[in-house]
Amino acid sequence: KPLVDSGNAEALYVMGRLILDGKGVKKNNTRAAEFFRLAAEKGDVSAMNSWATSLVTGDGVPRNFHEAARWFRKAADQGYVSAQHNLGVMYDKGQGVLQDFAQAAAWYRKAAEQGYLEAQLYLTYLYGYNEVVQDAKQAVYWARKAAEQGDAEAQLNLGTIYITGQFVAPDLKQAYIWNSVAAANGLALAAATRDSIAKRLTPAELEAAQETAARYFEQYKPN
Repeated sequence: KPLVDSGNAEALYVMGRLILDGKGVKKNNTRAAEFFRLAAEKGDVSAMNSWATSLVTGDGVPRNFHEAARWFRKAADQGYVSAQHNLGVMYDKGQGVLQDFAQAAAWYRKAAEQGYLEAQLYLTYLYGYNEVVQDAKQAVYWARKAAEQGDAEAQLNLGTIYITGQFVAPDLKQAYIWNSVAAANGLALAAATRDSIAKRLTPAELEAAQETAARYFEQYKPN
């Protein structure tokens, strides 16, 4: 409390989080947003991202996409990974900034290169389907990066890419491997797909795919 009263930026941000989450204090989105704004203005990058998020959602404050984009950029320019992703979303949707898919990809990429799973998935979609920045190799690259983080949905997504041949030549062995890993991480849909693919592989191919899947399951654990 003394640090909050003295205007310490980090303390203001932490207080905002506590109020937003209702931890030890009464939940109040408007008060939380005010603490985020105060902390952001004092230079706390986490607060910049949270204040901008409040401005996007209209959670406790009037929506203001232009101001949100400005604050996301302030934090993103300092390397704050969530803000980099969020700024990418603003460019992707044209919220508070002119819609610019190349800029969206650039900011998603900055976050993705820091290991931000959501940005990796957004990049997969953008490079896969957006005609402005379409790049099949990049789509597969980021789909794999996301899968390697141990996220079952991302693993299923990569397996689906190899089944359909959306961005790469169809590869049933790779499809089996990634659906198998996703299934081991609890996705029932992936298990059904894995079992269906298994019938289309030779015994030798299936054995090799099972060995690789077991290795990947151990190697690519959820963060």
